Parts: sequence; structure tokens; C-alpha cells
Amino acid sequence: MFAGLTLFAVLFQLAVFIGVIIFAVKLVGRLKDISESQKSIADSHTQLVKLLLSNQQKNDSSGA
Repeated sequence: MFAGLTLFAVLFQLAVFIGVIIFAVKLVGRLKDISESQKSIADSHTQLVKLLLSNQQKNDSSGA
């Protein structure tokens, strides 16, 4: 009787451990996706600032 309960407890702990590992791997993957998205947004903002500066310089040079 106690052997069955002990086996069940060990298997339950193993299942929880495996579940935590799977969760951690999925979380790391999701964080990687988020960081790539943030990098893309930052690159877009950089391009926008460059275009705005270029446009401002054109306006300054044509108005002078």
C-alpha cells in the first residue's frame, strides 16, 4: 500500500518538474518573440526619425 503511494508521489513530482521545465522553455521562447518585436519597433522608429530629419533638412535648405 505504501509502495503504491510512494510511486504515485514520485511520479507526481516528476510530472510537476517536467511541467515546470516545459513552461520555462515556452516562456523563454515567448520572451524571444517579444524582444524581436521590440527590436523591430525600435528599427521602425529609427527609420522614421531619419526620414523626419531628412525632410526637415530639405525644408530648411529650400526655405533659406
